[in-house]
Amino acid sequence: MTKKDLLNKLRRLKKALPTDLVYINRVIDNKHVQVPSDYNVTTVDEFIEKDIQSVVSLGGSVIRPILGMFGSGKTTLLNRIETLLPKLISIDKYLLIRINLENVPVVQHVEFIKVLGKQIFPVLETEHFKEMFGNTDEEDLAKIFQSIEIVKYIKNLYSTSTTERMTSRAYFYDEIKEERIFQVVEGLIQLAQQNGKITCILVDELESLITQDKVGVLTEIIVSRFLRGIIDRRDTSVYIAFTCYKEKYEELRENFYKFYRITEDNEIKLMDLSAQEKRELTESILYETMEFTFGKLGVDEVLNQFKGKLDFYMSHVVKLIVSKIFEYIDQSQEIWKQVQDLYEKNAREQNAIPQLLDWGFNRANIRNQVEEVAGYHFDIFASETHRGEIVKRAFGEIKSVICNKRWAEKFCNWMDMQILLKSGEYVKDRDHLLFIAPDYTADALRILEAKGVKCIEYQDVSINKILEEKEREKVKDLSEVEKEVIAFLKETRSGCRTYNVMQRKFPKELLEELARKGKIIIKRTKKGQKVCIKK
Repeated sequence: MTKKDLLNKLRRLKKALPTDLVYINRVIDNKHVQVPSDYNVTTVDEFIEKDIQSVVSLGGSVIRPILGMFGSGKTTLLNRIETLLPKLISIDKYLLIRINLENVPVVQHVEFIKVLGKQIFPVLETEHFKEMFGNTDEEDLAKIFQSIEIVKYIKNLYSTSTTERMTSRAYFYDEIKEERIFQVVEGLIQLAQQNGKITCILVDELESLITQDKVGVLTEIIVSRFLRGIIDRRDTSVYIAFTCYKEKYEELRENFYKFYRITEDNEIKLMDLSAQEKRELTESILYETMEFTFGKLGVDEVLNQFKGKLDFYMSHVVKLIVSKIFEYIDQSQEIWKQVQDLYEKNAREQNAIPQLLDWGFNRANIRNQVEEVAGYHFDIFASETHRGEIVKRAFGEIKSVICNKRWAEKFCNWMDMQILLKSGEYVKDRDHLLFIAPDYTADALRILEAKGVKCIEYQDVSINKILEEKEREKVKDLSEVEKEVIAFLKETRSGCRTYNVMQRKFPKELLEELARKGKIIIKRTKKGQKVCIKK
């Protein structure tokens, strides 16, 4: 992974922590997380699972406001719900509508409706909807969507004629009308219901709309006509979750009480992260955004930088971590890529292949490189066949640093994905699972062994020379950074610059470390803090 690749990953952290990179399954303790007492569960994941299973098995609709302050994990939880759906129910058993209300245009009603429609109508072009639509009689579809015209234009979305497809896309995406949106949504839900599917609607950043929409007309469209209109229907199976700041949510009590009444006491309330959660999240950001290793020395050193800073909002923590990560990347990118490649090569040759041979695989059927299966890249893969039929397979992962809980869960969760099981690519009772790492945390080992994964600990002594070289480079490069700071200060006549200017160019921790070493002085003046060369 290049520095550019890492930068793209880290940019995603600005909005919310992507659950495919970092996720903390928060504990329900009524101090940091509060939920309704509907189920006997201990974590947020368990609560969401029970919620969705309730809609699937019992029918009816559920609405969950997700409340919290900035940085509390609201959008991250919404992302988590989306990733949990295909693990809880087959991917062809639900329709998903995702709406983001952040920075939507509120000055003109027509522009707002257009943005809303462009987030809803893509569902019409998904394969699962297309299959339902094609298997339903046109007369029934006209009743479901309350419009022959809408049915005609949906049908033409799948036409072989380019003109018909473009005309239909213009009808839905350019000539958007408020009434058409609600007819389509109601039709989607009803058609899904008739085909044994649930509809999941996830709405992010409701507080953004409430804040910008001073008159409240557009907010009424979302909360009263859209969300409440769906929940008021008793004959459908719908799961709705929306995020909102707590204080903005309270404004709904005053202005939209009928809506507030159906959501009251159904809230998931996310308060400050506990110290343990903040540390776990900080560590996860470091591990999970990397596709190559820092090695234990690098990670431990970075973590130590943040022991006293875990009370910050996570956005602040991320900024601190990013600056330190780039410092390491700049210094040792090629070395760490070399470490990972060497570890994976040796782990495959010295551990994976012997284990697969022991399981009865023919050497010719064992891959020597990464294999992509159903969208997942497996470091270890083998497939044994007889007369064209799969007899058995092996899937595995190689990690060049300690395997933590997150990596173990990611591997096991993928093996449980419906797309892998339903396609027959992986059969639980037939196939073998393997994981190789230098060490495992207790949680990781428990998760992997419960899944039946063979766990091998492999310490590669051949990479010690590379690690030692990295350590020498780190010491050398630190002195280079010190020189850079001093040179930057010497560019001024006074040998001083404002603290804000220095912090934009150099990490705060570096400046504090140089001040402790006596290389520079950080002093207060009437105009603020200054950084000066120590004379």
